Amino acid sequence: MKRTIELKNKPRLINCACIGGKKESDGRLGEYFDSIVSEDRFGVGTWEKAESEMQKQAVEMLLNKCNIGSEDVNLIYG
Repeated sequence: MKRTIELKNKPRLINCACIGGKKESDGRLGEYFDSIVSEDRFGVGTWEKAESEMQKQAVEMLLNKCNIGSEDVNLIYG
């Protein structure tokens, strides 16, 4: 059971936050993104750093939408 997470309470999905780029916004799901960025590197030098920044912004957006702090979150799965 090294790869199993057993949760004491049932998890629940209370909201979501999505960030996309120009290509995503032009697609069929474009209207469902919370934020569209015009610069896909988020002002950082590498794709990996940009991906990290995008994830950080999405989590911050989600916390704001839910009106909760990071201390209220037990687990994030993405």
